[in-house]
Amino acid sequence: MALDLLDKEGENGYVFEDFEKLWKAKLPLSEFPDLKQLLQGNVLYWSQGLNERVKSFKLSSLPTTSQERFAALFKERVHWSLEDITPYITDLLAIKQSVGALLMKHTRKVVGIGGEPLYCKR
Repeated sequence: MALDLLDKEGENGYVFEDFEKLWKAKLPLSEFPDLKQLLQGNVLYWSQGLNERVKSFKLSSLPTTSQERFAALFKERVHWSLEDITPYITDLLAIKQSVGALLMKHTRKVVGIGGEPLYCKR
């Protein structure tokens, strides 16, 4: 249900807080699962002014080869945090390969504002 709501909104996405309220209003529950964890690998979050926004960005719609996948990811966003990119690349890992090793092969690591490591196109 959450993904259907996001698909209808398109490129602009929702302010996350508004989206979460809309989603909760459609559920017949009194306790709710962690929405961010539930949507991992299906949405992108970004800051716009004081608001956190969210839009649909499904792993299932991305290419299956490493080189094409990273090209698609960097077409969507120039810089990725480790937390944001990990759900989109874990299925590409070879046996006993770490996320760090895959990132080292396909990206360049830079330091963002506040010292956070970010990954960009090689």
